[in-house]
Amino acid sequence: LRCTPAHPSIYPHTLTFTLHWPCRSATSNSSMHLSRGVSLPLLALVLLGVAASWSSPVDALKVIGAGLPRTGTATTKKALEILGFGPCYHMFVILEGGRSEDISTFVNASKGQEVDFRRVYKDFNSAVDFPTAMYYKELMELYPEAKVVLTVRKVEDWHESVRTTIREFSRPGSLTRSAFALSPYMTHFLELADSIWNVFFEGRIEDREWAIGKYHSWVAEVKRSVPAEKLLVFDVREGWEPLCKFLGVPVPSDDFPHENAGSDLRLRLFLTKAILVLAGLGAVALVAFVCVRICRALFTSSKPQQQQQQQ
Repeated sequence: LRCTPAHPSIYPHTLTFTLHWPCRSATSNSSMHLSRGVSLPLLALVLLGVAASWSSPVDALKVIGAGLPRTGTATTKKALEILGFGPCYHMFVILEGGRSEDISTFVNASKGQEVDFRRVYKDFNSAVDFPTAMYYKELMELYPEAKVVLTVRKVEDWHESVRTTIREFSRPGSLTRSAFALSPYMTHFLELADSIWNVFFEGRIEDREWAIGKYHSWVAEVKRSVPAEKLLVFDVREGWEPLCKFLGVPVPSDDFPHENAGSDLRLRLFLTKAILVLAGLGAVALVAFVCVRICRALFTSSKPQQQQQQQ
């Protein structure tokens, strides 16, 4: 029995099994029988045992994203998963729900407290977007073999995209934030969002000049902090070639993904606001209808009493 990885760079937990087993021919070459004394259930157990010894749970990040949000992180997430580096952790993972402990971890980290990042990423092979990128240095210490991808884009476009999409969803006083506050989980999520806007961006993300300066200083810091051989500065418009070369994997036949475009997010934001406005108008109309019905009922019920008193 010989076991070899099918493709260690793309499918690190996939094995190719080659069996060399003594056998004898029957009446035709197409009919072969295992040699005597072989138990098929035992053989199955042996194969399962070998597979279990070779495979291991996901316990170490292989790719760490250091790019700011709205720099193509959703596209990079999808690309990494296509290349076999999934599952990939992204803010979307938190928004899907069931990650309250993760939210608390990142909120505590923003306060300078010691946290357990290994618990957060124990089921992931890669991680991009915020809040991950805020702690790329700590993650490099935890996962020294990991490579770092710094996603970038034209800085003016980046700021406009942030201001009109993800910032608008959680901006104080916005309709969407008010709607989020109705859910205990999303209320908890807003603590994380606020820690990003108020700690990392120092409450100044809407100050265009300051935000652009922050973008440039962040990119420069990552370039200084990460060894050149472990860093890829990546614009998703470049497609597969630089990413695959950096990760040492072949270029797939799939088209390069394009996820979470700003126009799509703005459309979702508009639809969300429209739904909330309609829901609010509907609630007002319902309350008005109920009040009218109650007043009418009270008025009609008092009429017979008035007529009896007049008689």
